[in-house]
Amino acid sequence: MLGSSVHYAQFVPASLFQLSYLRERRFGDYHATIERRPAEGEPRRLKVCWCRVAPGLLSEVPDHLRPFHLDFIEQKSGDWLVAFKTENILASLYVKMTGTEMASLLERAAQ
Repeated sequence: MLGSSVHYAQFVPASLFQLSYLRERRFGDYHATIERRPAEGEPRRLKVCWCRVAPGLLSEVPDHLRPFHLDFIEQKSGDWLVAFKTENILASLYVKMTGTEMASLLERAAQ
C-alpha cells in the first residue's frame, strides 16, 4: 500500500491513522506535522500532533526506515499526501487520503 513515488501513492482510509493532540511522547508513537498548502503554493504548518499508525500500515514500513516522522500535506486537488519521512529522503514512502477522509480523521481527533 505504501509507495515510493508521490505520483503513484495509493489512497488509504482514515481508519489507519489516529491523531491526538497530547503534548507528551509515548513509546511507539510517531511524530506528525499537519501542513496546509495556501494559495501562494508554500506549505504552512497548522498543527503539530502525535499520530498513531494502525499495525496494518506500520507493518509495511521496513525496520531500517524507522524511526520516521509523518507529514500531512494538502494538495491543490483537495487530497492529502501522507509522507513517511526518514533521514534519507530517497527512502521516504507515501500514501494519499481524500479530503473527506482527512476531515473525518481531524474530526475524530477533535473529540
